[in-house]
Order: sequence, then C-alpha cells, then structure tokens
Amino acid sequence: GCDAQETARLREEVARQKQYILEQERACQELQGQVEVANQRYSDLAADLEGKDQKIGVLTEGLDRMRKAGTLGDKLQRRLEELLREFPGELHGNRLQLRGDYLFGSGQYALSEQSKSLVSQLADILKGEDLVLLIVGHTDNVPVRRLKSRGIKDNRQLSVLRALAVLRELKANGYPEDHMYPTGWGEMMPIASNETKEGRQFNRRVEILIDPAASGLFPISAIYDVQGPSSGGGAVVEER
Repeated sequence: GCDAQETARLREEVARQKQYILEQERACQELQGQVEVANQRYSDLAADLEGKDQKIGVLTEGLDRMRKAGTLGDKLQRRLEELLREFPGELHGNRLQLRGDYLFGSGQYALSEQSKSLVSQLADILKGEDLVLLIVGHTDNVPVRRLKSRGIKDNRQLSVLRALAVLRELKANGYPEDHMYPTGWGEMMPIASNETKEGRQFNRRVEILIDPAASGLFPISAIYDVQGPSSGGGAVVEER
C-alpha cells in the first residue's frame, strides 16, 4: 500500500513538473515574441532617425547655400534682364516669372511655338552655370472641366504638366535634366485676385527659381503623381 501511494505521489509530482515546464516554455515564447517586436521597433526608429538626419543634412546644406547665394551674379542677372526686354516676363531676385498665356494656348499644356525661342535662349543663358532650377507651374482657381474625357484631374495636375513642358524644352536645348525639379502648385499660390480676368491671367504662370536655395527653397521636388492625358496632343480642358 505504501508503494502504491508513493508511486501515485511521484506521478503527480512528475505531472506538476511537466505542467510547469510547459508554462515556462509558453512564457519564453511570449518573451521571445516581445523581443522580436522590440527589435523591429528599434529598427524602424533607427531608419526613421537616419531619414531625419538626411533631411537635416539637406536643410543645413541649403541654409549654407542660401547664405552664400542670396542673389544672382551680376552677369547672369544682366543677361536675364536683356532676355525679358524681348519676351514677356519678370525677374524678382532669382525668381523668373513667365506669363502662362504666352507659354501656352488657352487650356493647353504644350508650349506654344512663339515661346520655344524664349525657352531656348533661356537655356543658353543658364548652361554652364551649374545652377539648380525649381520649375513651378501655377493656375488660377477656375476648376478644369471635362476631366474624364481629357485626363486632367485638377488644376494641380495641369500645373505640373506645364512645368514638365518647360523642363523638357530646356532639356531639349541642352540644360541638364538632373539640375531641374518640376512641380506644380495649381491655384494655391496666387499673386493676384482671382475675382477678375486680369488677376487670373497673372496667376496663370510658370516660375523658374534659379538655384532654389537662394530663395529659401531647397532642391527637393514635390512628389505628385502625374498621369498624362490619353490624347497626348497637349490639349486639355479650358481653365479660363
């Protein structure tokens, strides 16, 4: 009888020990999972920190360039001013402002024939200067129409397509593509009232910031998904 009791006690003890081991294994697995999650979080934070460090580096470099290059050189400024005596546009510091109604026909994003000479001469002036160009398209606030049939979603997309048209013409005339950053701000940055026809004409424009660091804008292009119209002919909806 004593042997049977002892055997039963030992079996209970073995069962308890097995249960304890199973519980410890589960706890170990949970801890291992927590460690893996913590390691992933650490990796994510490290990658995020590295990205922020890179951005800080770009901004710091831009600030240094801005301090050194607040204005255009005298020779470049003089040549641009001479260009604007022949073609419509304005020069404000290092911001070259070109009239949209001269560059493009009404409701189009393909450069007009008359404006190609302007862009060609501009490329000749800027070549060899090793300057970054931020090319920004702008529109008035009148919504584009017939979006589905023409493939233009909104004024923002239209403004980007117009900036790209200027970039491609500059590239065709020898300006290095890796020195140009196209973007479009649509109707978001008006320089005149959109309540009048004259004001809307002013707002429809393309601006070229020559070495953006000199204007406090750093050489980072805005990311915007642009899908060209299926027509491919450069005609888009009326924006007037």
